[in-house]
Amino acid sequence: PPVGQPHACLALSNNCITARVLRDLLSRFGRLYKRKAHAHHFTEYMESSRFDEAKEAAEAVAQDYEAVQAQQPSEHAQNIMDQLITPPA
Repeated sequence: PPVGQPHACLALSNNCITARVLRDLLSRFGRLYKRKAHAHHFTEYMESSRFDEAKEAAEAVAQDYEAVQAQQPSEHAQNIMDQLITPPA
């Protein structure tokens, strides 16, 4: 643990699925928004153009995740991952 702290926490996560989840959400949103389902609840308080802005922002985030996912790890990062997967004997 860190000095002066009783506990330590380490979180390792794999976020490879984030782009797919965003794409699924965008697909469902598109189907609902095409029919303007539930939109009237929100347009009482905001402009409908905000839906399009939010959709574009989510699409940009999904594209960013897909671009990162398509990249190959550096040799140094790959060596570290290999050590984590198969520890030395």
